[in-house]
Amino acid sequence: QSFLPNGDFTHMAITALVTGLAEVGQDPNYKEETYKGAFETALAPQMAKLGYRSYFWYGGPGAWQQVNKYTMAQGFDKFYGNGELGIPLQNAWGIDDRQLFNGIIERTRDGLPSVNVIMTTSNHPPFSIDLVKEGFHKEEVRALLPQEFQKDEALLKRIGHYWYADREMMRFVEKMRAEHPGSLFIIMGDHSTRLEIEKNFTKFEEVSIPFIISGPGIKPQLFPAGTAGSQIQVLPTLIELIAPRGFEYYSLAPSLTMPSNQGVNFNWWITGDAFGSRNDPLQEVIPNGYNLGQRDAVWEKAVLAYSWWRIRNGNQFD
Repeated sequence: QSFLPNGDFTHMAITALVTGLAEVGQDPNYKEETYKGAFETALAPQMAKLGYRSYFWYGGPGAWQQVNKYTMAQGFDKFYGNGELGIPLQNAWGIDDRQLFNGIIERTRDGLPSVNVIMTTSNHPPFSIDLVKEGFHKEEVRALLPQEFQKDEALLKRIGHYWYADREMMRFVEKMRAEHPGSLFIIMGDHSTRLEIEKNFTKFEEVSIPFIISGPGIKPQLFPAGTAGSQIQVLPTLIELIAPRGFEYYSLAPSLTMPSNQGVNFNWWITGDAFGSRNDPLQEVIPNGYNLGQRDAVWEKAVLAYSWWRIRNGNQFD
């Protein structure tokens, strides 16, 4: 339960998953060095050494945050946005999740091993899915809400879109698992900020995101109780689960299958039982947490400093 996004916005999550670097206010998708070659910690080149092709899938246009050029520059074999899928935008943000997932299913039947980074859009405003047509039982949900929220139509619309996004993701996983039984699925939010439903929430609830992993052989015992981490630890976790013993890879933080007492991003830190701001002594206790060690501020600074240097200077040391 102790897992941080790389930052408060979507492109920051992409930085973590594509480059393996922490968010430090540098926006690598707009930095010159990013386009000279992949970082050592980048996902695609390291997965290529294991025989996997890397595909990035996005429900919107590739021009958004230069995500098409950015991912290809960092070693991805292909980028697919709504344009590459041949599907017109449903709204200003993207296409609905079912169309995106169907496009992925159709294009991954070639039998080639692949790692697929998928960014969906249906849980993001503007909420334009026809919920009645999709079978959302709005009035049943309304009746389950506290009395003071039952007339909140905007809230019901949001809940309906979250329901739709969850359902389509579940259906996608089931279909892919049927066609590719050995698949490993990792599911997380890009960020949690600005997606709150409850009116009263802690900062931990506002910032932290879920980390869900499912596949053959995956069981809770693989992950030490009280493990804490962030999105820059997705790649090492993936590699530790699938790579042969002795495979060499590069990461700024340990796999979540190893002792990992802390996660960090530019603004926040997290441990197995506590959460707080990097610039404020106040902290929150995480309910039902595990105390596996104190926050290591020196390690935090090292991760952020390395990320800043690499994004600014690329692979050059002179």
